[in-house]
Amino acid sequence: MRLAQWLELAFWCGLAILIACFQSQIVLFSLDTLFGSAQNTPPVVLQNIALISPLFPTLIGVLALVRLFASGMGLVEIVGFEAGKIGTDLVLGVAVGVLSIAITVGALRSLSGVLPIPPVQNMPPHVHLYFATVGALLPGFFEEVYFRRLLLRLGSSLPIALSLVISAGVFAVWHIGSPAYLVHTFLLGLIWGVLFVRTGRLLPAIIAHCTANSLFGLSLYFGLPLL
Repeated sequence: MRLAQWLELAFWCGLAILIACFQSQIVLFSLDTLFGSAQNTPPVVLQNIALISPLFPTLIGVLALVRLFASGMGLVEIVGFEAGKIGTDLVLGVAVGVLSIAITVGALRSLSGVLPIPPVQNMPPHVHLYFATVGALLPGFFEEVYFRRLLLRLGSSLPIALSLVISAGVFAVWHIGSPAYLVHTFLLGLIWGVLFVRTGRLLPAIIAHCTANSLFGLSLYFGLPLL
């Protein structure tokens, strides 16, 4: 693996980790800028602050797309869209997405006695509905472009197992704001990475990711006792 490729992989891994570690500070700075002080933020904004969370995946996803476009890849190639395999990709993605929910719930329940679990079930119904739709699709697409398509491409000269672990590890750290999420996000990062590598197409992983996000949001919206 060439030094330049090592350095670029380290850069993109570090960028995601840096943004993840300073998300709260970025939000507070934005509130200070908009309202003069975070303490002056209107209650309605604070009550819906969770709705801005897809902005961060969108940001890094757009940066990843720009980098991939610069390397000569088009959007169809990045996603791995093949008309003749869309049915297979859809079925495979949904099936892996359902499995991902089972892993998520199992991991969170196992950790509930050790780490605090974010009280997502207490959020208003419209927030759950948002995370079952817009808040499911944007991260599902952009995070896969970043953590699977870009990072695995940059780590292509490494042993595939190591490349998958690096991608999944950075994906887990991306969720460090909720430490209880680190275990299942690492496992899901591995699974979605293997799905991408085995099929050679990113679309099944995108569908799996979006399905898992959407099902989680819908389950909370309908009051199912996941946690």
